[in-house]
Amino acid sequence: MGAVLARNQSTLNIQLRFVLVVLITSFLCDLALNELLPTRSFQSQVLDAFLTGCFILAGLWIFGLRAILLLRKRVLDAEQALNSSNDGYWILDKKGTIVHVNDAYCELIGYSREQLLSMQIADLERRATQEQIQQQIGRILWSGDERFETQHRHANGTWIDLEITVTAIDNKHAVAYLRNITLKKAAEKKIQQLAYTDSITGLANRNYFDKYLAEIDPFEIDQGFAAVLLLDLDNFKLFNDTRGHAEGDKLLHQVASSFRGQLPAGNVAFRLGGDEFAIILKDLNKDMNKAADTAFEIAEKIRESIEDVITTGDIKFKLSASIGIAIGKIHQDTLENLLKKADIALYRAKGSGRNQCYLFKKHMQIELERKARLETDLQSAIAKYQFIPFLQPQYDDTQRVIGAEILLRWAHPELGFIRPVDFIPIAEDSRAIIEIGNWLLEYACQQILAWQSHPMTRDLQLAVNVSVVQFEHATFVNTIEKLLGKYTFDHKLLTLELTESVALSNIDKAIEKMNLLRQLGLSISLDDFGTGHSSLSNIRNLPLNQLKIDKSFINNMQKEPKDVAVARCIVSIGRELGMEVIAEGVETEYQRALLESLGCYLFQGFLYSPPVPLADFETIVHEANSQEA
Repeated sequence: MGAVLARNQSTLNIQLRFVLVVLITSFLCDLALNELLPTRSFQSQVLDAFLTGCFILAGLWIFGLRAILLLRKRVLDAEQALNSSNDGYWILDKKGTIVHVNDAYCELIGYSREQLLSMQIADLERRATQEQIQQQIGRILWSGDERFETQHRHANGTWIDLEITVTAIDNKHAVAYLRNITLKKAAEKKIQQLAYTDSITGLANRNYFDKYLAEIDPFEIDQGFAAVLLLDLDNFKLFNDTRGHAEGDKLLHQVASSFRGQLPAGNVAFRLGGDEFAIILKDLNKDMNKAADTAFEIAEKIRESIEDVITTGDIKFKLSASIGIAIGKIHQDTLENLLKKADIALYRAKGSGRNQCYLFKKHMQIELERKARLETDLQSAIAKYQFIPFLQPQYDDTQRVIGAEILLRWAHPELGFIRPVDFIPIAEDSRAIIEIGNWLLEYACQQILAWQSHPMTRDLQLAVNVSVVQFEHATFVNTIEKLLGKYTFDHKLLTLELTESVALSNIDKAIEKMNLLRQLGLSISLDDFGTGHSSLSNIRNLPLNQLKIDKSFINNMQKEPKDVAVARCIVSIGRELGMEVIAEGVETEYQRALLESLGCYLFQGFLYSPPVPLADFETIVHEANSQEA
């Protein structure tokens, strides 16, 4: 209020001084004129001079002084409004010196008006130097105005976020309007944090990962090689399923905390989702081999730190991780490509036993592309009649053929014959093995039925390998029932070969299914016995007809006494449990004779015959069994 009264008093003083000056000047001028041209009395001259001054005063008031005073009033009112505004403003000269500032900015920044009028904007500005500010002001004086965001230092040393609009008012000065956006920036930062941070681990999330890939400057890390690490927990799903999601989230938090401590400063870790993490290592060594060594060492430290994670609760749980690593220069190989390569290396790490780190090599991509092609081609291989069943004869100790194991071959039109070891894992991963396995079972039923018309083949057994994926499928037993109903033959002639992993993946369900199959009259053989983790108590409870000694024990029997001991134990177990025992991979007469001395009287292997097409197998049967007859 005092400032307003002072301004009003100033305006009144100006008006009075103006009136007096005009009256006195007019009066003196009129008197001088009358002296030169004396025609009237002195009194008349004074009156005339006074009236002339009034007329001049009225004219000046109407045409000039009133407008000047109104303009001054508006300027004063505008200044009062600006000073009472919550937003700050100041006027700068072209050097960046503050020449005027309002109360709001003084209050906002914590300095007095006197202090600010002795300062330059560079003294307050965080993001620009004095030279940059002068260049910016010069640009504004030339172009007219500019809007931007920056930070100014408060008198207490903190930084205040400001939105500033600067406008040129002449060729030497600019006026700036400032709005405090500190709260807005804090809210934006909070929103960004929620949007880009994983709530469970505190790491950056998938959204930020995608943003990071899109915005990274290829030349920012051009000083050295970069690495992308993809990490996947090997057995987290089991933990999550058995302990629940709450405990799973706690474990993920522990994992993130453990490996975050292994990262060099300036590198970023992300949780992509589930139990999958990504780590980007920037500016490694300029030498690719040394950069790869560094990335591998960091990956190993991370893997080992995860093994040290202590799980919560009463149940002890062994945790491990597989890590894929890709090395490259960002301006030569984008992060997206490095991510793909790291994914390929991760796939190899998991497929090679897990709990290890793998560095991407070019041959991995070639193999993966081949796998992808085979996976695609598998979908139509049955319809195109590309699968050819080969039969490997099985003999007894009298050299008589008692049956065969069906070993599938894939006659690819471009890649030639593809071995089961190359396409069966792919078929299992894609679940195409279910259709392939069902087709092979029906082929076996058809063949057994076709052999019933000939005395020499009517008693031959056919063994079909059953994948764990196929065995665990909900419709497996129903599929077998339908096939047996469709084809009439002695069901014991069809043998299902199961591996230990099939039989023991879920022992109770496995026993239930195997009992149902035995009730249908089928024979069940346990393939590759001794190579897995079977316990005698489990084997004792399984409804088996046959044990099959794995060829890994047969190969070195002549040089390795321990393999002979294992074979002897398997034969003994089979005989004690009332099962047949057959040895596969028999290649020499010495192996056959030694196995027979141990009590094994059924054989399969190259000593007798490799897998052969159906027609060749039937020829072998006629030759071998005719001699016996």
